Amino acid sequence: MKSTVRLVTLRKVSERYPALNDVRDAQFRAAEVMRNVVLVDTDNLTKLPDNLHYDTGGVMEMGSLFATAYLDWRKENHR
Repeated sequence: MKSTVRLVTLRKVSERYPALNDVRDAQFRAAEVMRNVVLVDTDNLTKLPDNLHYDTGGVMEMGSLFATAYLDWRKENHR
């Protein structure tokens, strides 16, 4: 059974990283065709001043989001 994709929002990415939108588009396409792929929305996590890398709080929250996504996926796919 195909997992539900959980990433819904895209934010405008700084002109400093023009290829980032291409990477994100590729992630969406991969999630549509690959089994056992779940995308996690990390757009609202806190970041360092470069607005690309996550600060400590963002990394901690990301871990919680990943754990929740995995547990939800496992519940849906391993009955």
